[in-house]
Amino acid sequence: MNDDIEELKKLMDVIINYPFGSDKPDYDCFNLSPELRCFLHYLNSEFLENVSPRCLLDSPFIWGDADKYRFLISLDYLLKSEVFKLESFNDALTTFASTNLIHWVRALYNKRVLYKVYYHSQMSYNVSRTAAVVRFCSNIFWHYNNYAIECGERKIGKIRIVRKLSEALSNLFIDLFDCCIKYACNLEDLHQPEMREALK
Repeated sequence: MNDDIEELKKLMDVIINYPFGSDKPDYDCFNLSPELRCFLHYLNSEFLENVSPRCLLDSPFIWGDADKYRFLISLDYLLKSEVFKLESFNDALTTFASTNLIHWVRALYNKRVLYKVYYHSQMSYNVSRTAAVVRFCSNIFWHYNNYAIECGERKIGKIRIVRKLSEALSNLFIDLFDCCIKYACNLEDLHQPEMREALK
């Protein structure tokens, strides 16, 4: 595992320094993105024992917007299929997420199209659960453009919808990724989806 960590650090040096041509990263002077801070945090975290380097390399720091879209859809599926227990995941998210994500509905108030999508399907969400934001984000990809037209805005693709979500809900992907890692550390919370569904 230690060898893996050293290799990961070397890779991070390359990723960080490539555009700047320096030999060694100066973390004090470098303007680190929140995603990268999250990534580097786990290099020295107690959670690292339970997280593979491959998982770290899939962190939001090197995700493109298309990856973030797939992440939201996949996370929604994991919750719906009960691979992740909703209550346990919600508890973790409520405990560790930023205030903006915990009060995610309030954060949508000034985002006309996003709020309209929420408002017209609010009965689908249990807003007492922070994890309901995952279902909302998954739904937004299907309904955004319908309400965009009503609001006098033009249709946009999934990539730009991801950016709209990121603008409205700062730290959305970091908080969800962070929660997934903390949740996965408690391996007893992971279980297979109901087999009866697969047998139908």
